[in-house]
Amino acid sequence: MTEQLHLFEEAATDTPPGDAPAAWEGAAGGVDELLQALARWSRGGEYLALLEFLCRFPAYSPLNAFLIRLQNPEATRVATARAWVTRFRRRLKPEARPIAILAPMSPVVFVFDVADTAGPPLAAAEAGGGAKRSAARTLETLAAKLAAERVAVVSTPAPTPPAERTLRLTPALRRSLGAEAPPARMRTLVRLPEALPPEGRLAALAVELGHLFCGHLGGDEEAGFPDRGDLPGEQADLEAESAAFLACRRLGFPGAAAEWLAGLRARPEAERPPLSLNAVLQAAARIEALARPHPPRRSRGRGGA
Repeated sequence: MTEQLHLFEEAATDTPPGDAPAAWEGAAGGVDELLQALARWSRGGEYLALLEFLCRFPAYSPLNAFLIRLQNPEATRVATARAWVTRFRRRLKPEARPIAILAPMSPVVFVFDVADTAGPPLAAAEAGGGAKRSAARTLETLAAKLAAERVAVVSTPAPTPPAERTLRLTPALRRSLGAEAPPARMRTLVRLPEALPPEGRLAALAVELGHLFCGHLGGDEEAGFPDRGDLPGEQADLEAESAAFLACRRLGFPGAAAEWLAGLRARPEAERPPLSLNAVLQAAARIEALARPHPPRRSRGRGGA
């Protein structure tokens, strides 16, 4: 798989979705309308190919990766014109096609694919994704940040039915849990099988967070996601697995995402079940922001997302 260049030393200009989802919700709101209007991703195999494309650009938000896909389906590595010149000594070709992406404090930022530049070959280090964190450390970071958002992640010795893996902590549930109930400030409980290896636990947690952040367990105005708890089970599962697939792959754990979306892989020519791509992109971005050790620093007018 082609990899995203790490182009911007000083900043990545996407607003972390976990910090301010409202800042980009309006821009993403047209995604579902576009998905309905375009038939190109209506089959399971086509939709999987779209998700694979979005995984090429882990340094960019899923929404901005989708904007790149709309404007240049052949893109592999992108940067601003300034970054190509100053960091890679490559210049834009006269016919270079700009790709517009979103950024805070600026309507758009323009980036260009490497194919629209000319100059010295890129060194392997410049094309790489940097050092990979372990699944165990990523889980630690994710659990700590989730606790700050009042989501408790606990281990269970036995398998838990799907309907009981992620629960709102109501007074009745707290009474039933007794001494095992999470602290009072927690609003949501996520149960993970303790026997799973770290990547397996990461994958399981990502799916549960996909359900939570897509609104399948009800809305949360404070956290910034709507109530979508009345969806058919097939659609809810597809959205949650899609968000988990994106987040795990873009975080550098392809093995953790391998088991999801098996139904689409088995029948690539079949019609894809309905879903909200907008919800999937936002949920994946939120999971990624929580799993990374530090949010990206912001800088006016520089770089990309």
